[in-house]
Amino acid sequence: MSLSMLEEIKTRTLQEQILEKLKDLIKDGSLKAGQFLPSERDLAKTLGVSRIPLREALNKLQVLGVVERQHGRRTLIKGLGGIPITEIIEIISDSGDEIETVNQLKEIRLILEVEAAGLASQRRDKDDLKRLEELVELMDKEYKEVEKLQVLSLRFHLAIVEAAKNRILSLVYLFFHDLQQRSRKYSKRIHSDPIGIVKDHKEIFKAIQEKDRKLAEELMRSHLDQVTFILPQQEE
Repeated sequence: MSLSMLEEIKTRTLQEQILEKLKDLIKDGSLKAGQFLPSERDLAKTLGVSRIPLREALNKLQVLGVVERQHGRRTLIKGLGGIPITEIIEIISDSGDEIETVNQLKEIRLILEVEAAGLASQRRDKDDLKRLEELVELMDKEYKEVEKLQVLSLRFHLAIVEAAKNRILSLVYLFFHDLQQRSRKYSKRIHSDPIGIVKDHKEIFKAIQEKDRKLAEELMRSHLDQVTFILPQQEE
């Protein structure tokens, strides 16, 4: 178990704070479109944060079209154009049929993550396997802590997407995840069987480790089929 991973759990919302801070700096002109951001190390030092949440915040800003991460790790500031994600969430929230919306969100997740698991089984490298194994071990120890398990589960799924080695898939998944997390109506999920969740993740990891694409896809599909979204009660 690495100390840095435990720190990530404790600072779950830190990446969102960083994201908003960077957007504010762009809005007030401190960071200008067309300029390059400082290196991750220098930027992390300036903001007083670690590089892990900073990198995740930059990934989300790229999904939103605010920055463009180029070869050589340089990050170009593009500006705050485009459709804000909050507007997209409002469109989804106002769609009327909540059950249908939930079903559509699940369908999108199945499409993205089942394929990601299959690709990861063929493209994963030693670093990917080490990362996934560390996360599985952490989940095995923290399964009684529901919030920690939820964060670790998310990181496990993100690690699989990254192991698929498809940049566009990673960007689409990050966008979908951000959309889902920011939508208050559909962000909660039932974790009624934490032991079962850990077991699912162990089996998915093993399939990816053994390069068994068919099994990795089947296990991921089965795992996601068990996810249940909680619709909020209407206020009276």
